[in-house]
Amino acid sequence: SAYEPAIAMPQMGPAMAEAVQAVGWSEEEIGGMQSRLGVAMTCYPESPEDRWVIEWVATVPEFRGRGIVQQLLLAILEKGREQGFQKAQVAYLLGNEPARRSYERVGFETVSERRDPDFEAALQTPGVACMHMDL
Repeated sequence: SAYEPAIAMPQMGPAMAEAVQAVGWSEEEIGGMQSRLGVAMTCYPESPEDRWVIEWVATVPEFRGRGIVQQLLLAILEKGREQGFQKAQVAYLLGNEPARRSYERVGFETVSERRDPDFEAALQTPGVACMHMDL
């Protein structure tokens, strides 16, 4: 998926509230989610409004190694160009070398890393790397 931060970010909170209400989460479940999100946000990169932000890139194991991720990335990058963006951003969990290599193949370069011990304790990875590329 990819999105324009100026449009997507303001919609995130209301969308989450609607989703937890629709599934009937208790106050305790909502509090747990908020706590986990707080930990995750310690390493999550900023999403500048001038970036086409790409997230949730994946393929199921039996289809890996066939170039599908590269095809998906190229298509979503083209959508960003069509939307008028000149820069794209993607992030990956530190240690996820297949993701890093896939992003590098289409032109992304790592620009920063954020690490946090609480993040590592919760997600078993030290943090998140952020990559940028010109479109």
